[in-house]
Amino acid sequence: MCDGAAGMSEAVVEVRRVSKSFDWRRPVLRDVSFSLRRGEMVALIGASGSGKSTLVRAIAGLVPIDKSATGDDLGAATGEIVLFGEPMQRRGRITRAAKRLRVRIGVVFQQFNLVPRLSVLTNVCLGLLGQMSFFHGSIGRFTAVDKRRAMQALVRVGIADQALKRGAELSGGQQQRAAIARTLVQRAELLIADEPIASLDPSAARRVMDILADLNRCDRITVLVSLHQVEYAALLPAHHRASIRRGRLRRPVKRADAGAADVDLRRRQ
Repeated sequence: MCDGAAGMSEAVVEVRRVSKSFDWRRPVLRDVSFSLRRGEMVALIGASGSGKSTLVRAIAGLVPIDKSATGDDLGAATGEIVLFGEPMQRRGRITRAAKRLRVRIGVVFQQFNLVPRLSVLTNVCLGLLGQMSFFHGSIGRFTAVDKRRAMQALVRVGIADQALKRGAELSGGQQQRAAIARTLVQRAELLIADEPIASLDPSAARRVMDILADLNRCDRITVLVSLHQVEYAALLPAHHRASIRRGRLRRPVKRADAGAADVDLRRRQ
């Protein structure tokens, strides 16, 4: 049990007229704008190829956006992603603040990204690399305090009993939970999950979604999760839901649970 009644105010993510094309003939994102406030959880739903993964990766600073929404100069607010009040990307360039901002962001991918030969405990400790000196990070020297934090994170996601196994020995659902634990050790304020359940069986997928919802509700971690399964979005206590189609944000997706209210993504005009 936890108290999830804390208020929300600060804008953690601001996406302002963002477009992205890998091929000029087929834009992936088209003039996308929305904001996400601290403590909110957004489910971004769309089919494969809709642009949702490109959008969440752009927010994480992993994919550079186009210089402007339309290809011409429309002002400083055109083509910009702002995190915690600082620009992550601006008009086609990832900014110098990106390294500092990434420390505050945890990213969970579909592929899990664990090091197969390392123990689960060490894989979770890797979430601390951005907070360590280059020397200690390069040799993987983690303190007893670091390992205790990692164990607490593993307890939180329900796989503490797997701590000494190699990453390769875990099931897909367990690997994804270990990846989430890594963001907890990092103490990420924003958790971006890109198709985190796409390769999981229904039971494991439900467990992962429950964990994300719990972290949002109890820890007030802001969560942005991309999905292609509408039925799993209905499991989330998300303050916002939106669909993305052909690179454009669409109307919010209706819940299966009609008793709970949806709130539109706040779009910037």
